[in-house]
Amino acid sequence: MLTIIFLLLTVVQVVCLGFALRHYQKTRSLYDLLPVIVITGLVYDNLVIAMGGFIGAGEPLKALNAPRFVIHGLATPLLMIWGFGVARRAGLGWAQSRRNHIIMCTAATLLIALGLYSDVIRLDLVLKVEQGITRYVNIGGIKGPPIPSIITIIVLIVIGIGIWRKGKSAGLAVGSTLMFIGAMAGTALLGVGNAAEIAMSAGILSGQRVK
Repeated sequence: MLTIIFLLLTVVQVVCLGFALRHYQKTRSLYDLLPVIVITGLVYDNLVIAMGGFIGAGEPLKALNAPRFVIHGLATPLLMIWGFGVARRAGLGWAQSRRNHIIMCTAATLLIALGLYSDVIRLDLVLKVEQGITRYVNIGGIKGPPIPSIITIIVLIVIGIGIWRKGKSAGLAVGSTLMFIGAMAGTALLGVGNAAEIAMSAGILSGQRVK
């Protein structure tokens, strides 16, 4: 059953990726390229998890799982930079500052470095089979919740609320909040966090259209 769910999540993320790509092709903005990178990673993540039971445990599946952690660790903080660009387009006062832009980019870079250490340098994959899902998980990274992802989501919630208060779309605020809730629940229930990523992708698509 979970395999089917992850396949469906993959399909939905592919649709989201299509919309993100289409928007980037219109704007050719570096800001709008960042969601394309992140959502591509989500497509890959869900697909590999869904296919785990068909491929079976072993080195091929282990090799396919490794990029899941690399993508999450290195790509997710890019959404902070993207979010700053959306805030700037929406006319939020603090986002017009060059200094704040540098601060945001620096913070994102530091979180990427943390992800590099935890999910690339310290990557240690072990097999985990549960509820019909066969995958490899990282036991070598920093213990505890994924700090780069959590900080990124919180930043997007704050930006989304600021955009909402400007009288514009509430999509980013709602999507980010649902992602935060889903990520917390996902630590106990397999698949919940991945399902919440759909809300995050929808929020991103909403944020891309903010002017």
